[in-house]
Amino acid sequence: MRKTSRFHYRTRLRYQLASLVLSNLSLAGVLKFLSYPFLHCYACPLAVAACPIGTLQHFIIVGEIPLFLVGFVAAVGLLMSRLPCGWLCPFGFAQDVLRRGGAALRIREIKLPGGLTQIISRLLIIVVLVLLLPSLTSNPWFCRLCPAGTLEGGIWIPFVRPGVRTLIGTFYWFKIGLLAVTVLLALSSRRPFCRFVCPMGFLLGLGGGVAALTGSRWHKREFLLEKCNACSLCGKACPVGLDPSTSATGFPDVLVESLNCIDCDECRICPTGAITQKGS
Repeated sequence: MRKTSRFHYRTRLRYQLASLVLSNLSLAGVLKFLSYPFLHCYACPLAVAACPIGTLQHFIIVGEIPLFLVGFVAAVGLLMSRLPCGWLCPFGFAQDVLRRGGAALRIREIKLPGGLTQIISRLLIIVVLVLLLPSLTSNPWFCRLCPAGTLEGGIWIPFVRPGVRTLIGTFYWFKIGLLAVTVLLALSSRRPFCRFVCPMGFLLGLGGGVAALTGSRWHKREFLLEKCNACSLCGKACPVGLDPSTSATGFPDVLVESLNCIDCDECRICPTGAITQKGS
């Protein structure tokens, strides 16, 4: 690992650890009326704020429009795109750790589909689990199935609230099974939940895509084809499978990149300076 890449990795690691701690300071629900700029279950006993997707489903069920939440998510997306995914999200951090652990255990990496496949998958999750089913059944179905929620809240609640243990049934163990599948996938592939499931990442990326298409995005990444030596180190480093070295124009279509890229800047590993960061 090059010295600059190692420094960048350690810097991002510090941000991820700081976010993990600050997101779980448990201020007795004082800030639960506020939302995280990333996916984090508010059922977590230590959670400081509310999960944006859980909050959105609540308002869908009660038939109201959460103007503050919509404005907040739109503002974060337009200003930062998916940067919170790469630098702040605790569940994204957990997947990073799992994949590094899998690599250390020499678990062979599974290559997952990229590009539009990831976008379509997350769009279907939003339409079916976040919007349609909650409005039809008055149940927050994404929250009920979300493996991040199971890890951050579902596992721990029976320990801190013994009274709920009698309610544990088949569905609870089904949720544990979904989490186990996610963990196994994360050991053998890079950020599978972020790439194919996470609705918050999709919404933030959509805001980033709008900013990029209108030329108002402050953080831009450019690919200088004449400097590329086709080593593919950028693609190997990318946690979500983007590989600018395989595209004749460098980065993929601007909207596809914005929806999938988590702005982690791991592609700075480029040894020839073919990838430049503007506004960072």
